[in-house]
Amino acid sequence: MGVPLEYARNYFISRGYSAGGAAGIVGNLQQESGGSGKLNTSARNPGDGRDGSDSIGIAQWNSGRARELKSFAARQGKSWQDGDVQLAFVEHELKRDHPSIDKQLRQDISPAQGAKAFIGFERPKGWNTGGGEIGNRISYANAIAGKPAKVVDVDGDGTISESERTAAGYTVGGGGTSGTGGTEIDVTAVPSGGGSTGTGSGDVAQAIDRQTDAATVAEDAARVATFDSLKDYAGRFIVVALGLVIVAGGVYMLSKGATPAGIVRKVAAKVA
Repeated sequence: MGVPLEYARNYFISRGYSAGGAAGIVGNLQQESGGSGKLNTSARNPGDGRDGSDSIGIAQWNSGRARELKSFAARQGKSWQDGDVQLAFVEHELKRDHPSIDKQLRQDISPAQGAKAFIGFERPKGWNTGGGEIGNRISYANAIAGKPAKVVDVDGDGTISESERTAAGYTVGGGGTSGTGGTEIDVTAVPSGGGSTGTGSGDVAQAIDRQTDAATVAEDAARVATFDSLKDYAGRFIVVALGLVIVAGGVYMLSKGATPAGIVRKVAAKVA
C-alpha cells in the first residue's frame, strides 16, 4: 500500500502546514519509507527499534509508538496500514510530542528548512550532527514542492471522494470524478490556495479577484443610491416642515386679528 506524494503534501497543507513545511514532512517520510515515488504504509524494518522491535509505516514507528499507531487506527475501525490513518498519526504526534517543530512547520519556510525541522521528529542516527541522510530528505522535499497538485484516487475504488478532493486542495465540484484505481487524476475543479506549490491557479485567483472587485463596486453603488435616497427624503421633509411652520404661524396671526394681506406683507418682508 502506498500514499502518493502529492496527496500526502496536500493533506498536510490542508491541515494548516505551510507549503515548505508540508514538503519537508513528506521528504522525510519518503526517505523513511523506502525512497520510492509513494509513501509505503506497509514498510517494515525488522529489529530496527532500540528494543529490537520492527519499525513500521511511513514514519518507521517502533516499540511503544508502533503500538500506539495500531491503537489509533483501531479506534477508527481502520487498519494501521491505512494511508490517511498514518498521515493523521504523524500530525497527532507532532502536536502532542513536538509542539515547537509543529509550530515551525506551519510557518513560511522553504522545503529545505522544513526537511531540517522534521528530521527532529524522526531522529535517525546522526540526525543532529549532519547525518541521517539529510541530503536525501532535502532533495525529496524540494522535488515534492515543485509537483503540481492532483486529486488522487487513494483507495483505488475508481472514484474521487470528497475527502480525496479536500486532501488535494480542491473544493468539491467540477468534473473528472472517475479513473483507474490508484492513479493520479487531474480534475476540472477550483483549487483553494495558490502559489508555487501548485495548489492553486493564477487565472482562478484573478477571476476571484475580479468577482470580489465587482461585488465591492456593486456594494458601493448600493450605498451611494441609499444615501441619495435619504438625502432626497430629508429634503422633502424639510420643505414640508417649513410649510407646516408657515401655516401654523399664519393661523396664529389670524387668531390675533391680523388680515391675510398683512400676513403676506410680513412674510415677504422677513424673506427680503
